[in-house]
Amino acid sequence: MKKNNNDCDIVQDLSSLYADKLVNDTTKKFIENHLSTCENCKNYYNNICSDIFNNFKKIDDSDKIELNHLNKFNKIFNFIKLILVIIVLFILFVIVFILIKAYHINNIVNNTYSSIFNLSESNNYKITKTINYKYIPDNLNTKEEYVYYCYENKYKIEKPDKIDYIEINDSENTTNIITVNNKSKTLEEEIVDYSYRKDFLLDDFYSFLTISNFGIGFCVKEDSINNEKCYILRKKYQNGYVDTYISKDDYMILRTVESFENYYYKETNYLIEKNIVNNKNVDFSNKDQTEYKNYVKINSNKNN
Repeated sequence: MKKNNNDCDIVQDLSSLYADKLVNDTTKKFIENHLSTCENCKNYYNNICSDIFNNFKKIDDSDKIELNHLNKFNKIFNFIKLILVIIVLFILFVIVFILIKAYHINNIVNNTYSSIFNLSESNNYKITKTINYKYIPDNLNTKEEYVYYCYENKYKIEKPDKIDYIEINDSENTTNIITVNNKSKTLEEEIVDYSYRKDFLLDDFYSFLTISNFGIGFCVKEDSINNEKCYILRKKYQNGYVDTYISKDDYMILRTVESFENYYYKETNYLIEKNIVNNKNVDFSNKDQTEYKNYVKINSNKNN
């Protein structure tokens, strides 16, 4: 059969569409009949199919590479998400821990405040305060003892070489203070404002209970003093610490310790006795006529 070049041109023009199955049945039959008899067009068609296959392969390989990149990105993204979740959980854990710790410390402090306030309001107590102090650079050791008596708005404070008798007069809103100085052999009497010295006990204790920032910077642990269980609130500093020992039974301060490396160590112990004081322990009446008759009297009235 004589080869028709026009048919070849037509078949070659339609080969791409035929390969993509985009021709109708009549055209398809025409092309197939021609390819079965024309070796040249058949080779042309096979080359087109090969090109199409290679193109699809390139596209497929490109898709695989893009998919691999996407998978790697997803893995990195998931890893970052996991790290962020861990960080968030850790931060939440720290916040919860701080809040629980702060609540625990503030609960101890509030109970201690209440206990000290109730002791002050009771108007009948004796507190023996013993201070052991060591100044490290000079290897100097000292020991001092203070005894506080309180009975119905009267106070007696025994200090080294001095005794203060304090009587609060509510009606006149004044405080009468008599200071016995055993070293200089003098009796000094002054009348001052009502608030002066009234809360000396509270100030002495509260100075160790300044808990700020919701307990941040403090730690709490438990121990015992003379078989009495207590909490220990510790405030840390760069080169030392301050410990406050608080009874777990009645929330009273039993001991304070201030320790600063290569500087000083101070330990203060408190013995608190309730409802044992009477008027004789705090009253100064007629004592100057007997015990202190040779002391020089000094009046120093200061109405503030």
